[in-house]
Amino acid sequence: MEFLGIDVGASKIEYAYAERAKSVKTSECGRIEIDAGIDTTTLLHIIGVLAQTSDPAAIGLSVPGFVVKGQMIRLPNLQRVDGRAFMRGLKAATRGRPIIVENDAKCMALAEWTARGRDEEDDFLLVAAGSGIGGAIVRDGRLARGAHNLAGEFGHMRMAGRPAGERTGADNVGCRPEEWEAQAGGFGIARRWRRANPDHRRLSAKEIFYLSYTDADARKIVNQSARSFASGLAELACILDPKEIIVAGSLGCAYLKDAQTRKLVLQTFRQDAREGTAKTPIRLSRSPHRAREGACLLAGMEEDREIKKFLA
Repeated sequence: MEFLGIDVGASKIEYAYAERAKSVKTSECGRIEIDAGIDTTTLLHIIGVLAQTSDPAAIGLSVPGFVVKGQMIRLPNLQRVDGRAFMRGLKAATRGRPIIVENDAKCMALAEWTARGRDEEDDFLLVAAGSGIGGAIVRDGRLARGAHNLAGEFGHMRMAGRPAGERTGADNVGCRPEEWEAQAGGFGIARRWRRANPDHRRLSAKEIFYLSYTDADARKIVNQSARSFASGLAELACILDPKEIIVAGSLGCAYLKDAQTRKLVLQTFRQDAREGTAKTPIRLSRSPHRAREGACLLAGMEEDREIKKFLA
């Protein structure tokens, strides 16, 4: 029996086929490049093609947005995708195959918890930094959802200050300048570069990180973002007091893999954290594909009581 896991991001779609429901190991996998301008019809078409290619027994779909009671409501960083219209078209696109939809950071937490051994007493905070910032809270070996399944939407918390020159009001990716992901997420980094260098070509956050090794303006933006990222982690540590903070996502990897930026993140975290939480371990997820792995696990949920309990 084969399961299909699909992870939709703001710049790519990753997919994998898994033969066993209880493993994060996958067989065939792939990646499709997209951009933030993708619309509802195109996204449904891609998912439909993937579903029809292998005829999976079930599909797990990881999405970068708000999911309530299995229904995708809104994707802040894919604004041309209408959540409700997408859900209406999903059954037809997948030809009636069983499909479970979940927030991408919660899928990452599921895969992380599975890889850590499915400990019934596990306690960690997962922060996923990419184009935006998402997250998930795991307490006593279970996912904390909150009253509206929005527990872990850290990217939209308001920070104490905002970079000079930022306008008020929502921007083009549905995020306000004072919000954490506007200051420390990938789209926020790219936007600040454009404002500081209006005559230069547009660069992605990944390109700005590469450029920061040789360009002082790029390094300044990266350092500002790293400090904002660390300050947000410190606030979360104070509020939630987790045993461990796990950082995931492409930008999270950039923050913690580069020696200079990692040092800045950890120093700022220790300075901003309250007494007791300053020593909270912070580590990078061991896999760059946790959302895709989690989507595969999600697809096999009906055969796995432990996953059902974790996600309940």
